[in-house]
Amino acid sequence: MDDKTLLDAFIKESLELSLTKGYTAPVFRRMVADYGTVEAVRRLAEADVLQSGLRELAKLDLLDWSAEAAVDKFPKLFPNRLTRESAQFKLKLARDGHHDQELTD
Repeated sequence: MDDKTLLDAFIKESLELSLTKGYTAPVFRRMVADYGTVEAVRRLAEADVLQSGLRELAKLDLLDWSAEAAVDKFPKLFPNRLTRESAQFKLKLARDGHHDQELTD
């Protein structure tokens, strides 16, 4: 399978796991429908705030299934260094409990 197919499967499983814990991820689902998986993940990774979905996944102990984690898991789909660094930084903040931190000055 190619990386895009694997990413789609990863995100599908992520959404299913979230549902088992009571989180429906409505914004992310809409973004995937509107932009496709790769673009939705890229947009979330590059956003200048920790999105509500990432904060919710942190509470549910599902950060390894987040869009930001997908950037690390599928680096060929996200060649932009800014995308990867932003995703890694946001995951670190979420893991360290800084759920409400702004990412810009």
